[in-house]
Amino acid sequence: MSLLRRERSQLLLAPERTLFASARSRGASTTPTRHAFESLDSERGQGQLAEYLSEHRERIHSLDVVVSNRWVSYALGEPTDAFLRPAEERALASARICAMYGGKPEDWRVGVQSPAPGAGIVAAAMRVSRIDALRAVLDRAGGFRYTLRPLLDAAARMTRG
Repeated sequence: MSLLRRERSQLLLAPERTLFASARSRGASTTPTRHAFESLDSERGQGQLAEYLSEHRERIHSLDVVVSNRWVSYALGEPTDAFLRPAEERALASARICAMYGGKPEDWRVGVQSPAPGAGIVAAAMRVSRIDALRAVLDRAGGFRYTLRPLLDAAARMTRG
C-alpha cells in the first residue's frame, strides 16, 4: 500500500480501556476510525488490540501512544543552580520517583524535562511492566514504530497550537 494511503494512528491507554483512533495522512476525506478494546492490563484486551493491529497493519504507519495520567507518575525535583548532564538529571528524577512511589530504578522508565536555570527537574515515569505489555502486543501484531507520551504532554501540545 502507498505511504500516501497510510493512516496517522493514535492509541489511548487507560486503566479501564484502550482506545484506537486513526485518520488518513493525506488527501482522503474519510471519517476517522475509532475502536475501543478492554484494558491493556487484561489478556483479553491485549489480544483484541493485537488482532486489530494485525488485520490493519498495512494501513498504519506509526502509532502515537498517549497514556492516561493514572498510569504515569510525576515528580518535581528541587531547584538547583548546578548545570547537570542528562544522565545526572535522569538519575535524580529516578531517585525522586522511587522515593515517592516505591520500587527500584529498574522498575521505572523515566523521562525528564530539562529545567530552566533555577527551576526544578520535571519527571514523568511509567512502570516498565506496562511498557513491556505494550511492546508484547505490538510485537504480536507485527511490530510498529511508536512514540509513548503521557496525556499531560499531549494536552500541553494541543494548547500550544
